[in-house]
Amino acid sequence: MLVTALKSNVRTALHQYVDNWYTEVKEDYLSPDDWQTLEETATFLQPFYRATLETEGD
Repeated sequence: MLVTALKSNVRTALHQYVDNWYTEVKEDYLSPDDWQTLEETATFLQPFYRATLETEGD
């Protein structure tokens, strides 16, 4: 799900949603620093995802 959220078209849609509903979602607004943290987290988790796929069924 994180990788999907970081795709440019999904990220753009999320920004548009927040722009339209800011007063309702301002508590959950993702700042540029938050997006950077999400990108770093996705990069960090990638090897674990691959290792999980390689060991499935063992």
